[in-house]
Amino acid sequence: MNRKLLAVIGLVLALGAALSWFLWIRGGDGANKPRAGTGVGSGATSTLPRPGGGGGSDDDPAAAGGRQAGGWDVDPVGAWPLEGQVLDDQDQPVAGAEVVLASTPRRTTTSEDDGTFVFDKLVSRTYALSARAGDLVGGPVMHRLSGKSGPAVLRLRRGATLEVTVLDERKAPVVGAQLELRDAVVQTASTDAAGRASFRGVSPGWAQVVARAAGYAPAFAGTPISTSAASASLTLVVHKGAAVSGRVVDESGAPVVGAKVMVEAVGRGWQLGDLDRDSQTTSAQGEFTFPAVAAGTHRFVAQHPELAPGASSPQTVDGTTPLRGVEIKLGAGGTISGVVVGTDQAPVANATVRLAPRQDEGGSMYGWGRGGRQIVCDEAGAFTIRGLARAGYRLQAESDQASSKLVDADLTSTDKVTDLRLVLDVTGEIAGIVVDSAGDPVAEASVTALPDFWAGGDLDRASVGGFSTDTTDGGGQFRIRGLADGAYRVWAYRGTGGNWWGQKGTPAKVGDTTLRIVLPAPGKLVGKIAIDPDGRAPALASASIGWEAPAPVVGGEFELSELAPGSYDLTLRGPEFPELVRRDLKVTSGKTTNLGTIRVKPGRRVVGKVVDGRGNPVAGARIQLGKFLVSDGAATGQDQDAVTEMMGIRVASSGADGGFVLVGVSEQAAKLVAEHPDAGRSLSVDIPAGAAAPPELTVTLRGFGSIAGKVTRKGQPVGGGFVSASPRGAESKLVFVQTGADGSYVVEKVPEGPTRLTAGGAAGGGTGMGAVGTVDVEVVAGQRVSADIALPVGDLSLEVTVKARPGERIDAAQVFVLRGQAAVKTGKDLMDAFTQGSGQISGMAFAMGPKPAAFAELLPGQVSICTIPITGDMSDPQFSARLQRHTDTLAVHCALRDLPASPKAQTFVHEVPQMAPLPAD
Repeated sequence: MNRKLLAVIGLVLALGAALSWFLWIRGGDGANKPRAGTGVGSGATSTLPRPGGGGGSDDDPAAAGGRQAGGWDVDPVGAWPLEGQVLDDQDQPVAGAEVVLASTPRRTTTSEDDGTFVFDKLVSRTYALSARAGDLVGGPVMHRLSGKSGPAVLRLRRGATLEVTVLDERKAPVVGAQLELRDAVVQTASTDAAGRASFRGVSPGWAQVVARAAGYAPAFAGTPISTSAASASLTLVVHKGAAVSGRVVDESGAPVVGAKVMVEAVGRGWQLGDLDRDSQTTSAQGEFTFPAVAAGTHRFVAQHPELAPGASSPQTVDGTTPLRGVEIKLGAGGTISGVVVGTDQAPVANATVRLAPRQDEGGSMYGWGRGGRQIVCDEAGAFTIRGLARAGYRLQAESDQASSKLVDADLTSTDKVTDLRLVLDVTGEIAGIVVDSAGDPVAEASVTALPDFWAGGDLDRASVGGFSTDTTDGGGQFRIRGLADGAYRVWAYRGTGGNWWGQKGTPAKVGDTTLRIVLPAPGKLVGKIAIDPDGRAPALASASIGWEAPAPVVGGEFELSELAPGSYDLTLRGPEFPELVRRDLKVTSGKTTNLGTIRVKPGRRVVGKVVDGRGNPVAGARIQLGKFLVSDGAATGQDQDAVTEMMGIRVASSGADGGFVLVGVSEQAAKLVAEHPDAGRSLSVDIPAGAAAPPELTVTLRGFGSIAGKVTRKGQPVGGGFVSASPRGAESKLVFVQTGADGSYVVEKVPEGPTRLTAGGAAGGGTGMGAVGTVDVEVVAGQRVSADIALPVGDLSLEVTVKARPGERIDAAQVFVLRGQAAVKTGKDLMDAFTQGSGQISGMAFAMGPKPAAFAELLPGQVSICTIPITGDMSDPQFSARLQRHTDTLAVHCALRDLPASPKAQTFVHEVPQMAPLPAD
């Protein structure tokens, strides 16, 4: 799920997601692994591979021209070769490995018999390399290319085998579907007569697969790949589609040649796809055609190297009838140009410049990457970034020794900003050594530094510049330069890296030059699962720790390998038993910890029947049961059961008689919702807490209608905001969508009846939320209702400093401003207020470390300032995961306060008790 949307609409759920949100979302739309942006390691820019990034020729690295996926402008042709060698886990050369270089465009080559490889015509900067040979995979490894750099070394280890099945809507196998695995090393395959294909050597993390078949719209799906997993499986369902054609024109109506056009499902909460691999390029007549687009409402979004991004109006596709005449108009693009200089004002050749929209405008742009760009300067330090939307931006430059401060450039009232001067005067550094358990230096380890947000690290700077990285030399030494003052977390890893970003990291501050990072030999956790009372092994289950992808349980046995020594919480999940958490399990360096046989309870059975409004049974309905159910507004999500169940949600389908059975249900209170792609969605049914099974249920579907409109703030469109729909006077699944750059939205599947819409947008650098607006509508099955939503905003700002009571400690806090007097005491109360559309929320922000929670655009009047205090280390993934499991029980402390019309800038100190200990799992 898109982490930014969780941070925006998840409210208390966002507490533990802030770091993971940053790592995933700032890496790009639909990225399937955390990706570094431009940081300075050993003094240079670093860019991890972009899954599905553009290809490229070793002989002509700039052949692609223009702009690549995610807004990375093509690198200039340089004079440097990058040499390296691919080795296996026994340090033996690997011949015939496919080696991928994360230049722009991406380039590939094959290792020689002695494992060596070379890329030529490169500029001096830091690159990421990955490699694959059969079952073996390695990287990404960061390598700084300069006149003094030695060869890069890529060490391969055995990857997973991913079995993929492609089915149509009738669940019949699709033969000959073309599959593409969007990994660091892209792989392709074709399905056999059973609709199956497999990929070998899949790296750990998130594996995204795209399926294409004649007459069907492309299907995207993903699955987590554990470092411990030898195999994994994934099922994609493809849907029939209709051809869509149109053209791209400029403001004068002339055709635009060479624009890249993508499809955005308007009702989706997040978009999938890759600009290079999934777009259509316009012809000399400005025309484009998509062979198959699924039924639904879509925008067609275009980007061009010279013109501003643009989009069509929402277009409804029925999945059968071809749609023609779609028009996308692109306005004149903005241009930002300048030069990068050192403190001596001399130009710096081949410095890297990163551009990102101001946080308040990132959602107001069309296009993959939402306005983010990266470009490498020429030999004279000059850069020109074209084809920009008319908005405000922030820029940062990096070289091999330093970086610049953030510099603003505003294109809202002009089409050009010229003579921008980025001075490389940020020279802070963190240096040290990486050693193993015996104290011996670790060569060729990747080291990554990221601002420690919970200790007051600079989120704004990090959101533009990304990670900062280096690779250790033969003596294990590293030096990360160009860092702004502040607190950081530093990680080191080898090989594929695994889930380094899910580890705690080593705290550091700028100026630390003797940092010692111990990279000990990993340990293992092994064990068995037996279901009471007969001790049988579960047919399907998974085991996971922290943020690590879950490992499959095979024959009742599980193994979690490549674990850093320390204490972990183990989570066991499966459809036959309630989720079980075992806390504080110790992993020892180089050793295997055998947990023996873990007995799990069979849980409760929930039995019921799904019917339509006339009482007729509904076959093929999807039933979900969980504490918190969420969906986008375009689809019922039937193709993503594996991911849904990984989130602890029970899933079942109704039979021909409408009957269903859910097993392994926990004793906790939960909600149940049934839905069918055509027949509709039910209101939620409360499943009370307790050991007893509830009485047999009858779940009635309400037919689907749809809602469309625009969201505005001060009369201007709110792009990148959210709209949620919830039934009035009842509950159902929380349905949400994102607004387009013009503020428009469509919620395509809403149960009929009185419905409240809640809309809002991000604030506080993207980790908070501004005021929400609400509108009530009556949804009629089979019809579309229009509803525009204006966000209530004022001109007051408020800073809330959270203070612990004497003798107590608060490490962080989540603060809400609610209109009027709020009857809120727990995290569940807050979530209920949002999901039921109370409309009270004026803003949400985090108090991180010494920084207060900041709010803007508040209206005068009586408000409740409600704080959730956090006492614990938010950088600790175990604590963060525990916090998320118990968000509904967190205490909320509210203070009633009047906000006068003046002064415009106000402050408040909220003294609250420290957080109570979290309950046992």
